[in-house]
Amino acid sequence: MKVLIVGKGGREHAIAWKVKESDLVKEIFIAPGNIGMENLGTLINIPEEKIEELADFAQKNRVDLTIVGPENVLALGIVNEFERRGMKIFGPTKEAAKIESSKEFAKKLMKKYGVPTGEYETFTDLELAVKYVEKKGAPIVIKEDGLKAGKGVTVAFSIPEAIEALEIAFSIPNNKVVIEEYLDGFEFSIIALTNGETVIPLEIAQDHKRAYDNDEGPNTGGMGVYSPVDKIDSNIIDQTLEKILKPMARGMAKDGISFKGFLFGGIMLTKDGVKTIEFNARFGDPEAEGILPRLKSDFVKAILDLMENKDVNLEWDNRYTVAVVM
Repeated sequence: MKVLIVGKGGREHAIAWKVKESDLVKEIFIAPGNIGMENLGTLINIPEEKIEELADFAQKNRVDLTIVGPENVLALGIVNEFERRGMKIFGPTKEAAKIESSKEFAKKLMKKYGVPTGEYETFTDLELAVKYVEKKGAPIVIKEDGLKAGKGVTVAFSIPEAIEALEIAFSIPNNKVVIEEYLDGFEFSIIALTNGETVIPLEIAQDHKRAYDNDEGPNTGGMGVYSPVDKIDSNIIDQTLEKILKPMARGMAKDGISFKGFLFGGIMLTKDGVKTIEFNARFGDPEAEGILPRLKSDFVKAILDLMENKDVNLEWDNRYTVAVVM
């Protein structure tokens, strides 16, 4: 079969590398890819945002499966376009991808379906936001509402730091800000394959977001990741599945915005149990680089089986991986 991978970064490199191992795959296209992926497939010079051009290419070249990497392309509606043309694609629709492209949308869903998360309020006015922060105190979390590629988040440990983050956020016209309770605990990433009903968790990882030694720098999109995470046992993973990932997937299906693709949960293990920091609508980066090398099973077969409602059993290598962003 022919597989098209959309994207150009480290995550897509890891996906292409794993897809190439599949016995089912005879040809791989990567759009646009980067020069480091040349040995994995044919690089196609179509920017990832050019959804119609990508769909035209996939149709013309009889691509059997498309796997989408980046969140911005999902938010633009690539899945909607491919499905409209009757092509097989693994990823959420534009509507379902809102769990990442709108922090407020995700929080409302969590509240509606009882998914544990920190308390929050949404603001479009700087003055009201500052008053709220002064009332709640620090530490507190300031999140810009839209797609920020894993950035746009400030964990403020003082009121002045929180106010500065708000001033920066509201200097962008029509920006919306979600102010959240600071969750204290041990953070980990869990990514699941889902068809909207069945939720298959991959092995977990822990990424490190703050730049500089001792976590003293600003938040980044991720400085690196390791897997497995010994501190998180199977009992905690089961809780995360039952309390967070499954209720979210089922709730979205109930609301008519069924989520298909990589459902990513940023989770905090607090003294009160697992709570959701955020949801993403795609495989994490750098998580993909740390998790996929450990997967022994055929990645493409797992995706196809899931899309066809067949049983999926994944086998893992117990050795450790470390991915570093340089």
